[in-house]
Amino acid sequence: MRVLFDHQIFSTQTYGGISRYFFELMQQFENNKLVDFEVGLTFTNNAYLPQLKSKSFSPFFPARNFRGKGRLMYEYNRYVSARILKNKKIDLVHPTYYNAAILGRLGQVPFVLTCHDLIHERYQHKYENLNDVNLSQKKKLLEKAAAVIAVSENTKKDIVEYYKIPEEKIEVIYLASSLSPSIQDPTLKQNLPEQYLLFVGNRALYKNFQSYLRAISSLFRKYNNLHLICAGGGSFNKEELTLIATLRLQNRIRQVAINDEKLSTLYRHATAFVFPSLYEGFGIPVVEAFSCGCPALLSNTSSLPEVGGKAALYFDPTSAEEMIHATEQILENTELRNIYAQKGVARATNFQWQTTAECTGNLYHAIV
Repeated sequence: MRVLFDHQIFSTQTYGGISRYFFELMQQFENNKLVDFEVGLTFTNNAYLPQLKSKSFSPFFPARNFRGKGRLMYEYNRYVSARILKNKKIDLVHPTYYNAAILGRLGQVPFVLTCHDLIHERYQHKYENLNDVNLSQKKKLLEKAAAVIAVSENTKKDIVEYYKIPEEKIEVIYLASSLSPSIQDPTLKQNLPEQYLLFVGNRALYKNFQSYLRAISSLFRKYNNLHLICAGGGSFNKEELTLIATLRLQNRIRQVAINDEKLSTLYRHATAFVFPSLYEGFGIPVVEAFSCGCPALLSNTSSLPEVGGKAALYFDPTSAEEMIHATEQILENTELRNIYAQKGVARATNFQWQTTAECTGNLYHAIV
């Protein structure tokens, strides 16, 4: 059986959870030979895809930025996807994002769609910046797919609620962590504070970073050695810098650019990982923290209790009092931190890319 992964996410994303998910699937398929696959592109600046052993791709002017660069790469790669679909024996297509243009080229070839979350559906009226998904195209793909992969039971429930997709058409297949806890960055380790909370990834909008920071600001006065490190997510913007200055925390909060080695190091030595997000489709950072033995403080919303199970300490992300209480609990109690660190390591074993790929491959074969 031959599966085509189209170009979409690899034409647009350099780093990110969705492109990493598809890369991990393909890498597992290389190893277990469960699925023969094609990738519908020639050019990519994605950080993960060139690591595939069986395929080769070319970077697209990686050191140059010019008007129309992204669009040019996208359109050429779309042509490559269409050409592969036309000229090679493809049994099934797995689109990597939600552009429905591919529907006109499929003919009788079935396709599977992965739905990672319903953030745009839930928050499109609250956050004007959530405009990168055409929901009418996403709806069309969900309705016409032979099967839909949801990354959590919570996401499955949301798909049924928002799009009225039959439950029997939706398969829940969990994600995993790509971090190796044993790989560390010794230079970063030497420069870490003794006590710090770790916030990972995007901080904007529903990620709830600023609300969490306001809530726990008093703890920085109570605990003189406490710091907060934000891993990835880009440099602090003007609004964040203003808030940090207003709270007089310029010397206690910093942002760090990351790769896998740096991120693994940050998890390994953090007092706790904090995830005050209002909504997650899955929450890969939770499994990353677990795998690195980092105690986790999580929102009690959406998919996070499903993924975290009994291995995390939870709080209501809309309650400043609960955020303060949970954070102080973990700061005060060494034994509690050790308990959650051990529980997290055990919980992480439930989420493996090998299992993700096997379940996905089995679904492909069932459809074809």
